[in-house]
Amino acid sequence: MKWFSISLICVFFYIESIELYADTLTNDLDVISQLEVLPSSLRRDTLLVKKYYAVAYDNLYKNASLSSEYGQKALKLAQVRQWNKGKLLAYHVLGHYYFLNDDLDVLMELATESIELAHQQNMPVLKAEAYRFIAHAYSKYFKPDSAFSYYQKALTIISQEKNDSLKAAYHEALGSYYRDHNEYSNSMEAYDTADSLFRKIDSKFGVAFVTLSRGYLYVYMEDFNKAVSYFNQSLRLFDQLNLDYGRMSAYNDLANGFFHQKKYDEAILHAQKACEIAAVYSSSQQMNWALTTLYRSYRDKGDLQAALRYMEKLNYNRRNQSDTSMERRYNIFHLLYQNEKKDETIRYSELARQQTIQRSLILFSIFVLIAAGLLWRKNQQLRKKNEEIRLALVKGQTLERKRVAAELHDTLGGTIAAINWYMSGINKTSLPNDEQLIYDRLQDMITGAYQEIRSLSHNYFPKVLEKDGLVLAVQRLVEKLNQNNKVQFKLEIKGMDTRPDRQIEFELYSTILELANNIIKHAGANNAYLSLTGTIKRFTLTVADDGKGFDDIANEGVGLRNVRNRVESLGGSLVKTHEKEQGTFIRITIPRNQESYA
Repeated sequence: MKWFSISLICVFFYIESIELYADTLTNDLDVISQLEVLPSSLRRDTLLVKKYYAVAYDNLYKNASLSSEYGQKALKLAQVRQWNKGKLLAYHVLGHYYFLNDDLDVLMELATESIELAHQQNMPVLKAEAYRFIAHAYSKYFKPDSAFSYYQKALTIISQEKNDSLKAAYHEALGSYYRDHNEYSNSMEAYDTADSLFRKIDSKFGVAFVTLSRGYLYVYMEDFNKAVSYFNQSLRLFDQLNLDYGRMSAYNDLANGFFHQKKYDEAILHAQKACEIAAVYSSSQQMNWALTTLYRSYRDKGDLQAALRYMEKLNYNRRNQSDTSMERRYNIFHLLYQNEKKDETIRYSELARQQTIQRSLILFSIFVLIAAGLLWRKNQQLRKKNEEIRLALVKGQTLERKRVAAELHDTLGGTIAAINWYMSGINKTSLPNDEQLIYDRLQDMITGAYQEIRSLSHNYFPKVLEKDGLVLAVQRLVEKLNQNNKVQFKLEIKGMDTRPDRQIEFELYSTILELANNIIKHAGANNAYLSLTGTIKRFTLTVADDGKGFDDIANEGVGLRNVRNRVESLGGSLVKTHEKEQGTFIRITIPRNQESYA
């Protein structure tokens, strides 16, 4: 296991070294030969796809068979790795191959596949190339409107890329489109633009091909002298570049030009040179063009035996080209089918995974719903239980208040009344004067205590509160409070047509009583204001006075703290504002619905 780990590390660093020093090797084939002997890995395979692409692209104008072979290798390996960028590179180079060989059906298929991938990979240049391939195919299919539309799409993308080389290539392609549809002035204008852009970036390669295309335009215009002149110019440029594909095309076009000039020997000489290069380059189409010129030249020259020989070669080559083309189409369509099949397998796998996730989510959702239902049911039960407890508590408080009030009235009140009765049996006149004064004082104190006990027992739980409700009980309380000469209370009641909850009634009454007592005993006020308001959602109690107030919240007494506790137990709030010598203002808010606080 340790040896295996060390081997993997060595492979990793070996790939990295190849990647770093790839440019120093003689060519990409050397890199490929070193990579292919290594174990398969993501890094090795993606690098290998790039090198396959480089070899295929470099051989587009040198060796068509080699270009096709390595383009397909790049596509196969990219498909195995499901590497979309690698697939796109393979589609691009194979598209160029089939573009140069005019295999339109395959070209359309590859270009269509490329558009979506280029959009996904955010590679606009390759998307533009795919549009150009489709435009070329539509042009050859004699669908000029569709072809022009795709050329415009390609040019729109390229104009945003600010790449003069690409702009020039696309104007050259557009010039050929106009030429094939006999729009000679538009064609010449497009070629002029392409030539100017290529010269601007000093691209002899581009200038050579534009010159060749311009010569072919003059063939369409039947100005063969100018055509031959441009073909010769392009041939000289291709010789300088040592580019066989360009020389082959120039020789074929020159042969065709000389044939139309009836210079058959010149046509035969150049066509034979095109045949020699086409055999090395493996271009069946270029070979067919050269053989056709040879056949026609010998025929018109009168050498029928030689014409027949080249006709037989032409027919053989066409059959061979058809077989080769069918094989190429089979190979590429098989690769595309395998790719689609693999993509479909991945889609089905992803769909199955998503369905599994969906089923899991559905089961989880059902579980959550069941749990939520159980929790809701439990919550309802707890609410019901809390309501029962709250009602029992209110009932218990009611009974306790009644008991305490009765104890105060009957027991303590009775005891004080008995003391008062026994004292009345004492003959005050028999007492010394100073003891008579003590007697009178005791008599007054006992009477006052008896009245205080009666008032306390009555206010602690007035019968009118239980029988008639909070509103009448508060009104009676204020009437009694106003019987004293110390403070005058003003009462305002709104929206209290419906009786509150029993507990709210008790607590509000107790709160009003506590605050009124505080005003009488501590506020030093002359006037006080009580407001009780009811709405659909809440009850609001406002208590204010014009007394001395206080300037420190820490001065709250036990009574006010009890009030605050009562209010908070009902889920309410108490807001108090006060200033020294300017009175106190208290606002209490209590929610009407007590279920949430039960």
